Amino acid sequence: MLKHVRIFLDPKSREDMDPICVDAALNEQQKIAGKWFIFGLSGNTDDKSTWYPIVCRIDGTIDFGAGYEDERWWTTNIREKTIQVGSLVSVWDESEQEFLFQVAKIQELSETSG
Repeated sequence: MLKHVRIFLDPKSREDMDPICVDAALNEQQKIAGKWFIFGLSGNTDDKSTWYPIVCRIDGTIDFGAGYEDERWWTTNIREKTIQVGSLVSVWDESEQEFLFQVAKIQELSETSG
């Protein structure tokens, strides 16, 4: 049984970083299931007009889009992690500097079988 969830990630390494929110399917082991892209948003939670879309590819590459050409391609280990409140997820920028994000909330969207 897969659970479709929205995962809220709060930055832990630097306070000036924006939170990330992604939608994904979790398997019974609470890991991201499937071989498809993960879509989400990143931005200032106090100002929804600052949110911008992100895509996490199958290999863990995060694409921040053409508007962020200087910092467009980052990577993450979110697909390798058990997703539960309090879990830490690493994100690396293009210079391979690591930033930690913590799962702050998991909102169930629906359940499907198969």
